[in-house]
Amino acid sequence: MKANKPREYRRMQQQRLKHSLKYKCEYHGQKYRNTLELNVAKILTEDSIKFEYEPMLNYKDKFYFPDFMINNVIIECTFWHDVKQRAEELHRKIDDYLKSKIRGILIVTLPKYSNEYSKLLTTQALWL
Repeated sequence: MKANKPREYRRMQQQRLKHSLKYKCEYHGQKYRNTLELNVAKILTEDSIKFEYEPMLNYKDKFYFPDFMINNVIIECTFWHDVKQRAEELHRKIDDYLKSKIRGILIVTLPKYSNEYSKLLTTQALWL
């Protein structure tokens, strides 16, 4: 299935991941992985901004599930403790996002990590 129907395979994998991680936070019937994503969802909802949560994006042979998408702008929420590893992963994703039809990328993190991430990620992403 992975080779014959990659889009369906990735969607199925995403659903399995969601089920196995048991997304802990819920708001307006939608479950989120963590409180950072939950807080972003609350802000967007309270400001009446329509968004997609973890939409599937395909760039060449890669599939991505960014945290939020609003009108072709991606919001990635991150606060992993291993900043260097996460920054490397984000850098690859951001490069692919920018090569595709994504208009912009917004990175949301905790204040204690923002300096480290911004030093490691020299891209066109906007930091909050």
